[in-house]
Amino acid sequence: MHPLVSIVVPVYNVDKYIERCFRSVASQTYQSIECIFVDDCSPDSSVAILNGLVSEYLGMVNFVMVSHDRNRGLSAARNTGTDYATGDYIYYLDSDDEITPNCIEILVSYVLRYPNVQLVQGNTLTIPAPRNDWRDISKLHYPEYVSDPLWIKRSILVPPRIPVNAWNKLLSRHFILQNSLYFYEGVIHEDECWMFYVAKRLSSIAFVQEYTYYHYVVPGSIMQSGSFCKSLSSMIVILRKIISDIDSQLSGEQRLFIYSHLRSNLYKASVSDCDEDYFKLYIDLVRVMCVSAIQERRYIDYFHLKLLMVPKPLHGFILYRKLYGLMLRFFR
Repeated sequence: MHPLVSIVVPVYNVDKYIERCFRSVASQTYQSIECIFVDDCSPDSSVAILNGLVSEYLGMVNFVMVSHDRNRGLSAARNTGTDYATGDYIYYLDSDDEITPNCIEILVSYVLRYPNVQLVQGNTLTIPAPRNDWRDISKLHYPEYVSDPLWIKRSILVPPRIPVNAWNKLLSRHFILQNSLYFYEGVIHEDECWMFYVAKRLSSIAFVQEYTYYHYVVPGSIMQSGSFCKSLSSMIVILRKIISDIDSQLSGEQRLFIYSHLRSNLYKASVSDCDEDYFKLYIDLVRVMCVSAIQERRYIDYFHLKLLMVPKPLHGFILYRKLYGLMLRFFR
């Protein structure tokens, strides 16, 4: 049995990295692969480089080129690739990263070992290596296979968390389509929102300890670029979606997850150069949540939320943030 794997790669402004990504797919030891590159109207030479590489390629991977008629963003590119995919499984790969030569072969071996598995989580090596790499699952000592939906939800919501990034996960295409697990378009941090809904429907997962993915931290992070303000507004949208769909089975853990994000983003809004309105957006969301907590008699939640409504300068103090973090852990 050699199930077909569809690798989906969004392409936008990556002419410095796209050849590295392409060659990592082209050199896979597993042969039943289609790779769908989705050009999101990239203004650089990424597509020209890809076309040249594909025209010279003589291997077993079936490379497919798909183009958007306008720039629609990373989420839309992944969604387009998902719709074009014909494989039994889908694997998302970012175009500035690369996969190990035996990546797909290793992940598929877990599918063959556990036929009912819906998601196989690969292991990631981040370059350059951070001090604490939360993407390296070998440090978390997860079981090789889990079929407990509650354990899976808790492990995605409560630290130390299963990595929420969409890439380096082999997912059943049937599972994705059956549950309409598409990416929310028009926002940054789309992986956070997507993984939240994956977790609500996921009943089985396998973990690979070997490195299957090289994630490169490229210069110009969200914190350092003009997209930081968009990042803040995107998280507001995502948090509202999550708040409107809290899972009754894990409502406590999910609310702590939300409060942690609110604290983090209130801090970022308080110290950033973004407009004052971004900070007010978060405070307004907290106010709405306070009203809901009182109406539902969730008084501890109300206490958590009221502590977030301190004056803007306090959010910049490390002592305040540490005390709030300790309080969240105490009331978990």
